[in-house]
Parts: sequence; C-alpha cells; structure tokens
Amino acid sequence: MHSNLLQIALERGVPALILWLAFLYVYARTLWRSWRKDGKLEWIERGILLGALGGLAGFFYFWIGAYNWG
Repeated sequence: MHSNLLQIALERGVPALILWLAFLYVYARTLWRSWRKDGKLEWIERGILLGALGGLAGFFYFWIGAYNWG
C-alpha cells in the first residue's frame, strides 16, 4: 500500500486505524485549545504550540499520501 491509512487498516485492522485517528484528533484538539487561551500564555509558549500544530499538520498531510512506517 502507498498510504498509511490503508496500510494500518489492512495490517492491523480498522479498529486500530480508528484508534490512531482518534489519538491524532485528541492531540490536535489539545494543542488547538491550548493555543486559543486568551492572554494566558507567554510568546514563547505560543510559539512552541504553533510549531507543534504545524508539525502535526505536516505529518498528517504527508502521512495520508505515503507509507512512511518502513
């Protein structure tokens, strides 16, 4: 398979794929909620959160179209 979505579903089953997507969703939601705190974060903390969100977006974008688990 040339996609992580298909590879996980075929190798480990659809429940594992659902669990993996749920993990990514919870992680993204946690980062987003932390980012949206009004005035409670210093600039360095906001920068770290923005970098983590950007990394997650890049990882997920690449993850859909390529099989990068080995």
